[in-house]
Amino acid sequence: MCGTKDEVSLRSMTTGWKIVTVLPNPSGASPLQEWSLVAIPDKGEAIRAIKARHPHAAIRVDSEADAELLAKYDVRDGKIFVLVEGS
Repeated sequence: MCGTKDEVSLRSMTTGWKIVTVLPNPSGASPLQEWSLVAIPDKGEAIRAIKARHPHAAIRVDSEADAELLAKYDVRDGKIFVLVEGS
């Protein structure tokens, strides 16, 4: 097997999704956006995990997140990491 131990570990990690959540603004101003990394490989399960946090939000999957990106932010399998909140 080629590659360093870290490279092999990254390849074996779960991939996930970059998801944008649009939340109603309580003040009535423009909606708030939350950008998250979700370390759940199944797209439907990832959306359900976000929906459980924000049941009234609009959710859009931006793109797939590879293992390297998830590792950069230390997002563990099955977890959600909020990159930007309330922008």
